[in-house]
Amino acid sequence: MEPIEEATGLAKLRLEARTAKNWQEADRLRDEISSVGFSVLDTPDGFTLERITHKTLTSIKELKPNSITFNHPDTVVCLLVEGWLEDTVESIKRILLFTAFPIAILDLSQQEDIHGALLELSTLHPERVEVVTVNQSMMEVGWATAYNQLIQAVVAENVVIMDISTLFEGDAISPLIQHLQGNSAVGWKGANVATDWLSFESSTGSVDALLSYLLVVKRSVFLSYSFDPKAKFYRNADLEWSLQMRSEGHTLFAIIEDLPCTQGRHHGYHDSDEEYRTRESKRNYDRLLRKFRGKSEILVRPST
Repeated sequence: MEPIEEATGLAKLRLEARTAKNWQEADRLRDEISSVGFSVLDTPDGFTLERITHKTLTSIKELKPNSITFNHPDTVVCLLVEGWLEDTVESIKRILLFTAFPIAILDLSQQEDIHGALLELSTLHPERVEVVTVNQSMMEVGWATAYNQLIQAVVAENVVIMDISTLFEGDAISPLIQHLQGNSAVGWKGANVATDWLSFESSTGSVDALLSYLLVVKRSVFLSYSFDPKAKFYRNADLEWSLQMRSEGHTLFAIIEDLPCTQGRHHGYHDSDEEYRTRESKRNYDRLLRKFRGKSEILVRPST
C-alpha cells in the first residue's frame, strides 16, 4: 500500500472517531497518520492531507524506524548535512535536476541558513524532499550512527549513500541500480586491499570495498550489516563496512568510469578538525585490521 493510501484510510477512520466524539481514538489516529508521513487537517467537508516534509528533533534517538516515506519508494537518496551551505544546496539541486529519485536529508548542521535553505527545498519539492533536523552536531551523533538511523527511518528497496562533494552532471544513480542485479551494493569508486593490508588500491568491477562518495545498497542488506557505530568519522568506516559485507558473502561492484558526476571539495576531510580527523580515521582503520587482517578468503584477489 502506498503511504498516501494508508494515510487516507487512517484519516477516514479518524473522521469516524471524531463523528462519534471518540477524541482519544481520533488523537491516536492523528499520531499514526503523522508516523506515515502526513498531517491531517480538519475541514467542513471532512479532511485534507499534507505531506510532512520537515521535522525537528532534539535527539537522533527520536528518529523512528520506517518514519520517512515517499510514494513509489524503490530507491531513496540518503544525505547527511553538517555544513557548507552553497555546496549542500548545489549537490541537492543537481540530484533533483538530473534524477527522479526522492531525497531524505538528515540535517546536523546546527546552522540557521542551512535550515532555511533545506526548508525551502522541501517546500518546493514536497513529494521528493524530506528533511529531518536534529539539534545535535555530527560530532555528537557520529557519522555511522547518523547514517544507520537515517537508513532505518527510510522506507525503500534501495538506498543511496553519498557525500555532498559528489556533483551530478546527469543521472548517476540509475546505472548503479542496473548493476545491483547480482550484487548487494554498487558504487562509483571502489578499492581492493593492498598486499600489506595497510592501504587500499583504486579498482573497478568486483571490489573489496566501496567508498561512500556515491553508492547504492539494498536496504534489507544494509539493515543486517550497518556501519559500525564506533565509527564517529567517515574515513575508513566505509572500508570497514565493505569488508564486513564481503565477510558475509556479499558482492560489491564499482563502475568509476562513465558515470556522469564529478568530485567537488570534500569538506568532510579537508575542512574537518585535523586532530579529530587523524585520531578517528586511525581508530576506524585499526578496528578494520583487528577484524579482517589476514582473512584473504574474503577478498576479490588473494592478499598476504
